[in-house]
Amino acid sequence: MALSARCFTARHYNLNKDDCQFRCLEHPDGMRLATREAQGFLTINGIQTMSEGCEALLPHLPEMERMGVDAVRVSPQWQHSAEVVGAFRRVIAGECAPEEALAELAQYATGPLVDGYWRGLAGMAALGEPVHESA
Repeated sequence: MALSARCFTARHYNLNKDDCQFRCLEHPDGMRLATREAQGFLTINGIQTMSEGCEALLPHLPEMERMGVDAVRVSPQWQHSAEVVGAFRRVIAGECAPEEALAELAQYATGPLVDGYWRGLAGMAALGEPVHESA
């Protein structure tokens, strides 16, 4: 996520930042931006610029635990944040497998599920997308 002094939502509507009419309220999970090839790329929400994809590290929790990670941050979204937090809690408590919880949560995602950065790929790489070796 990146923050800016400029409000991109106001700019989209050709409004001054100081007279934005709170247009961001019309887009509670932000406005999707695409590349010229119509591929989803970013989400803007006021002064925030975020990935269009929803970073899904739930399947990587066991690996994170082995690495000594003892806290994770769950980014809130307009709806279903409680379900997302509950799924993380169940996986951490060993009450269900990460894949089971992820399948349940996929319906609530605000964008495509991605985990590319975690795996050393482009951030927009789809969850579990195979790594393509270059020759």
